[in-house]
Amino acid sequence: MGLRILLTVVSVCGLIGLISALIYRQGPERLCTSSELPHGEQPRQIVSARQLLVLIAPFVIAYLLLLVHRAQYGLMDRYALELLPLAALLIVRYYQDRIRTRLPAAGWALIAVMAVYAVALTHNGFTIYRAVVSLSAELRSAGVPDTDVDYGWPYNFVTELRHSDHLNDPRILVPSHAYQAVNPPLLPPGCEMHAFRHTPHVRPVYGLSFQPNLCYGLAPFAPAHFSRWPHRTPGSLYVVRFAPPGRLPPGLP
Repeated sequence: MGLRILLTVVSVCGLIGLISALIYRQGPERLCTSSELPHGEQPRQIVSARQLLVLIAPFVIAYLLLLVHRAQYGLMDRYALELLPLAALLIVRYYQDRIRTRLPAAGWALIAVMAVYAVALTHNGFTIYRAVVSLSAELRSAGVPDTDVDYGWPYNFVTELRHSDHLNDPRILVPSHAYQAVNPPLLPPGCEMHAFRHTPHVRPVYGLSFQPNLCYGLAPFAPAHFSRWPHRTPGSLYVVRFAPPGRLPPGLP
Protein backbone atom coordinates (compact mmCIF):
# COMPACT_ATOMS: atom_id res chain seq x y z
CA MET A 1 0.00 0.00 0.00
CA GLY A 2 2.87 2.37 0.72
CA LEU A 3 4.26 1.91 -2.79
CA ARG A 4 0.80 2.48 -4.27
CA ILE A 5 0.47 5.76 -2.38
CA LEU A 6 3.95 6.83 -3.50
CA LEU A 7 3.22 6.05 -7.16
CA THR A 8 -0.13 7.84 -6.93
CA VAL A 9 1.55 10.97 -5.59
CA VAL A 10 4.21 10.80 -8.30
CA SER A 11 1.54 10.34 -10.99
CA VAL A 12 -0.47 13.32 -9.72
CA CYS A 13 2.68 15.46 -9.65
CA GLY A 14 3.46 14.37 -13.20
CA LEU A 15 -0.05 15.32 -14.31
CA ILE A 16 0.32 18.73 -12.68
CA GLY A 17 3.66 19.15 -14.43
CA LEU A 18 2.10 18.24 -17.78
CA ILE A 19 -0.70 20.76 -17.28
CA SER A 20 1.88 23.40 -16.35
CA ALA A 21 3.84 22.60 -19.50
CA LEU A 22 0.71 23.05 -21.61
CA ILE A 23 0.16 26.48 -20.08
CA TYR A 24 3.80 27.56 -20.01
CA ARG A 25 4.63 28.89 -23.47
CA GLN A 26 8.31 29.78 -23.18
CA GLY A 27 10.48 28.06 -25.79
CA PRO A 28 13.52 25.93 -24.95
CA GLU A 29 16.96 27.30 -24.44
CA ARG A 30 18.90 27.90 -27.62
CA LEU A 31 21.09 25.04 -28.80
CA CYS A 32 24.73 25.74 -29.38
CA THR A 33 25.91 25.98 -32.94
CA SER A 34 28.91 24.09 -34.24
CA SER A 35 31.10 27.19 -34.04
CA GLU A 36 30.30 27.69 -30.33
CA LEU A 37 31.14 24.15 -29.26
CA PRO A 38 34.61 22.96 -28.20
CA HIS A 39 36.75 21.50 -30.94
CA GLY A 40 35.58 18.07 -32.08
CA GLU A 41 32.12 18.14 -30.44
CA GLN A 42 28.92 18.05 -32.46
CA PRO A 43 25.72 19.89 -31.56
CA ARG A 44 22.97 17.80 -30.03
CA GLN A 45 20.13 16.93 -32.37
CA ILE A 46 16.47 16.79 -31.32
CA VAL A 47 14.31 14.13 -32.89
CA SER A 48 11.82 15.80 -35.19
CA ALA A 49 8.06 15.38 -34.87
CA ARG A 50 7.98 13.58 -38.21
CA GLN A 51 10.58 11.08 -37.06
CA LEU A 52 8.53 10.40 -33.94
CA LEU A 53 5.38 9.83 -36.00
CA VAL A 54 7.19 7.38 -38.28
CA LEU A 55 8.35 5.52 -35.18
CA ILE A 56 5.06 5.55 -33.27
CA ALA A 57 2.11 5.88 -35.65
CA PRO A 58 2.21 2.43 -37.36
CA PHE A 59 2.26 0.56 -34.05
CA VAL A 60 -0.45 2.74 -32.48
CA ILE A 61 -2.77 2.33 -35.48
CA ALA A 62 -2.28 -1.45 -35.61
CA TYR A 63 -2.73 -1.79 -31.85
CA LEU A 64 -5.93 0.28 -31.79
CA LEU A 65 -7.37 -1.78 -34.65
CA LEU A 66 -6.74 -4.92 -32.62
CA LEU A 67 -8.45 -3.33 -29.62
CA VAL A 68 -11.52 -2.55 -31.72
CA HIS A 69 -12.03 -6.27 -32.23
CA ARG A 70 -11.38 -6.99 -28.54
CA ALA A 71 -13.82 -4.27 -27.41
CA GLN A 72 -16.83 -6.50 -28.06
CA TYR A 73 -15.70 -8.68 -25.13
CA GLY A 74 -14.78 -5.78 -22.87
CA LEU A 75 -11.67 -3.65 -22.42
CA MET A 76 -9.54 -3.36 -19.30
CA ASP A 77 -7.22 -0.57 -18.24
CA ARG A 78 -4.16 -2.82 -18.59
CA TYR A 79 -4.67 -2.83 -22.37
CA ALA A 80 -3.41 0.76 -22.40
CA LEU A 81 -0.04 -0.16 -20.87
CA GLU A 82 1.53 -0.79 -24.28
CA LEU A 83 0.74 2.80 -25.30
CA LEU A 84 2.29 4.41 -22.21
CA PRO A 85 5.95 4.23 -23.36
CA LEU A 86 4.94 5.85 -26.65
CA ALA A 87 3.06 8.57 -24.80
CA ALA A 88 6.21 9.16 -22.73
CA LEU A 89 8.17 9.82 -25.92
CA LEU A 90 5.64 12.44 -26.99
CA ILE A 91 5.69 14.08 -23.56
CA VAL A 92 9.49 14.23 -23.59
CA ARG A 93 9.42 15.83 -27.04
CA TYR A 94 6.84 18.38 -25.89
CA TYR A 95 8.95 19.16 -22.82
CA GLN A 96 11.98 19.80 -25.00
CA ASP A 97 9.95 22.06 -27.27
CA ARG A 98 8.26 24.08 -24.53
CA ILE A 99 10.57 24.04 -21.50
CA ARG A 100 14.17 23.09 -22.21
CA THR A 101 16.08 20.57 -24.24
CA ARG A 102 17.87 18.94 -21.29
CA LEU A 103 15.64 16.65 -19.27
CA PRO A 104 15.51 17.19 -15.48
CA ALA A 105 17.42 14.93 -13.14
CA ALA A 106 14.16 14.11 -11.32
CA GLY A 107 13.18 12.02 -14.34
CA TRP A 108 15.90 9.51 -13.47
CA ALA A 109 14.50 9.25 -9.94
CA LEU A 110 11.07 8.40 -11.36
CA ILE A 111 12.59 5.73 -13.61
CA ALA A 112 14.40 4.26 -10.60
CA VAL A 113 11.19 4.14 -8.55
CA MET A 114 9.29 2.41 -11.37
CA ALA A 115 12.13 -0.08 -11.88
CA VAL A 116 12.25 -1.01 -8.19
CA TYR A 117 8.47 -1.38 -8.07
CA ALA A 118 8.39 -3.55 -11.21
CA VAL A 119 11.15 -5.86 -9.98
CA ALA A 120 9.50 -6.28 -6.57
CA LEU A 121 6.09 -6.91 -8.11
CA THR A 122 7.47 -9.53 -10.51
CA HIS A 123 9.38 -11.26 -7.70
CA ASN A 124 6.28 -11.37 -5.48
CA GLY A 125 4.17 -12.76 -8.30
CA PHE A 126 6.58 -15.63 -8.87
CA THR A 127 6.85 -16.47 -5.18
CA ILE A 128 3.06 -16.49 -4.76
CA TYR A 129 2.65 -18.86 -7.71
CA ARG A 130 5.27 -21.15 -6.18
CA ALA A 131 3.26 -21.12 -2.95
CA VAL A 132 0.13 -22.11 -4.90
CA VAL A 133 1.96 -25.04 -6.48
CA SER A 134 3.30 -26.08 -3.07
CA LEU A 135 -0.19 -26.08 -1.57
CA SER A 136 -1.62 -28.01 -4.51
CA ALA A 137 0.99 -30.73 -3.95
CA GLU A 138 0.14 -30.84 -0.23
CA LEU A 139 -3.60 -31.17 -0.85
CA ARG A 140 -3.13 -33.74 -3.60
CA SER A 141 -0.98 -35.87 -1.29
CA ALA A 142 -3.83 -35.68 1.26
CA GLY A 143 -6.26 -37.09 -1.28
CA VAL A 144 -7.94 -33.83 -2.28
CA PRO A 145 -8.42 -33.64 -6.07
CA ASP A 146 -7.73 -30.38 -7.90
CA THR A 147 -11.41 -30.13 -8.87
CA ASP A 148 -12.29 -29.63 -5.18
CA VAL A 149 -10.04 -26.60 -4.70
CA ASP A 150 -10.16 -23.06 -6.08
CA TYR A 151 -6.49 -22.31 -6.74
CA GLY A 152 -7.28 -19.19 -8.76
CA TRP A 153 -8.41 -18.96 -12.37
CA PRO A 154 -4.98 -19.58 -14.03
CA TYR A 155 -4.56 -22.91 -12.18
CA ASN A 156 -8.26 -23.74 -12.53
CA PHE A 157 -8.09 -23.34 -16.31
CA VAL A 158 -5.38 -26.02 -16.45
CA THR A 159 -7.48 -28.28 -14.21
CA GLU A 160 -10.49 -27.84 -16.48
CA LEU A 161 -8.48 -28.74 -19.57
CA ARG A 162 -7.33 -31.93 -17.83
CA HIS A 163 -10.96 -32.99 -17.53
CA SER A 164 -12.34 -31.50 -20.74
CA ASP A 165 -11.13 -30.70 -24.24
CA HIS A 166 -12.13 -27.03 -23.99
CA LEU A 167 -12.88 -24.22 -21.58
CA ASN A 168 -16.57 -23.52 -21.11
CA ASP A 169 -17.00 -20.33 -23.13
CA PRO A 170 -20.19 -18.93 -24.71
CA ARG A 171 -18.21 -17.77 -27.77
CA ILE A 172 -17.62 -21.38 -28.89
CA LEU A 173 -19.53 -21.94 -32.13
CA VAL A 174 -18.20 -25.33 -33.21
CA PRO A 175 -19.35 -27.74 -32.01
CA SER A 176 -22.75 -26.22 -31.38
CA HIS A 177 -24.14 -26.27 -27.85
CA ALA A 178 -20.65 -26.78 -26.43
CA TYR A 179 -21.25 -24.09 -23.85
CA GLN A 180 -23.19 -25.10 -20.75
CA ALA A 181 -24.65 -22.59 -18.32
CA VAL A 182 -22.99 -22.84 -14.92
CA ASN A 183 -24.49 -21.66 -11.66
CA PRO A 184 -22.12 -19.89 -9.25
CA PRO A 185 -20.86 -22.08 -6.40
CA LEU A 186 -22.53 -21.62 -3.04
CA LEU A 187 -19.91 -19.73 -1.08
CA PRO A 188 -20.10 -17.81 2.19
CA PRO A 189 -20.22 -13.98 2.18
CA GLY A 190 -16.87 -12.42 1.37
CA CYS A 191 -15.70 -15.39 -0.74
CA GLU A 192 -15.88 -15.64 -4.49
CA MET A 193 -14.55 -17.79 -7.30
CA HIS A 194 -13.39 -15.91 -10.37
CA ALA A 195 -14.18 -17.23 -13.86
CA PHE A 196 -16.24 -20.12 -12.48
CA ARG A 197 -18.31 -20.21 -15.70
CA HIS A 198 -15.24 -21.35 -17.66
CA THR A 199 -14.45 -24.26 -15.31
CA PRO A 200 -17.61 -26.34 -14.64
CA HIS A 201 -15.51 -29.30 -13.48
CA VAL A 202 -14.05 -27.26 -10.61
CA ARG A 203 -16.58 -27.23 -7.75
CA PRO A 204 -14.45 -26.14 -4.81
CA VAL A 205 -14.89 -27.04 -1.17
CA TYR A 206 -11.55 -25.41 -0.37
CA GLY A 207 -9.91 -22.22 -1.53
CA LEU A 208 -6.74 -20.18 -1.03
CA SER A 209 -6.59 -16.96 0.93
CA PHE A 210 -4.10 -14.57 2.49
CA GLN A 211 -6.46 -14.35 5.49
CA PRO A 212 -6.82 -17.55 7.57
CA ASN A 213 -10.27 -16.64 8.94
CA LEU A 214 -11.92 -16.00 5.59
CA CYS A 215 -14.96 -18.02 4.42
CA TYR A 216 -15.61 -20.90 6.85
CA GLY A 217 -12.22 -20.66 8.47
CA LEU A 218 -8.89 -22.39 8.24
CA ALA A 219 -8.70 -25.91 6.81
CA PRO A 220 -6.36 -28.48 8.43
CA PHE A 221 -3.45 -27.90 6.07
CA ALA A 222 -0.15 -26.16 6.70
CA PRO A 223 0.13 -22.73 5.06
CA ALA A 224 2.71 -21.97 2.40
CA HIS A 225 5.09 -19.10 3.08
CA PHE A 226 6.55 -16.86 0.39
CA SER A 227 9.02 -13.99 0.35
CA ARG A 228 7.61 -10.59 -0.45
CA TRP A 229 9.66 -7.55 -1.27
CA PRO A 230 10.28 -5.05 0.27
CA HIS A 231 8.96 -6.70 3.48
CA ARG A 232 11.43 -8.63 5.62
CA THR A 233 8.80 -10.99 7.01
CA PRO A 234 7.43 -13.62 4.62
CA GLY A 235 3.81 -13.73 3.58
CA SER A 236 1.51 -16.71 4.09
CA LEU A 237 -1.03 -18.39 1.86
CA TYR A 238 -3.69 -20.43 3.67
CA VAL A 239 -6.20 -23.10 2.69
CA VAL A 240 -9.69 -22.08 3.85
CA ARG A 241 -12.99 -23.91 3.78
CA PHE A 242 -15.51 -22.99 1.10
CA ALA A 243 -18.03 -25.36 2.69
CA PRO A 244 -19.00 -25.87 6.36
CA PRO A 245 -17.21 -28.78 8.05
CA GLY A 246 -20.44 -30.79 8.22
CA ARG A 247 -21.05 -30.49 4.47
CA LEU A 248 -17.68 -31.67 3.20
CA PRO A 249 -17.65 -34.65 0.82
CA PRO A 250 -16.80 -37.99 2.46
CA GLY A 251 -13.09 -38.58 2.97
CA LEU A 252 -12.06 -34.89 2.99
CA PRO A 253 -10.61 -33.36 6.18
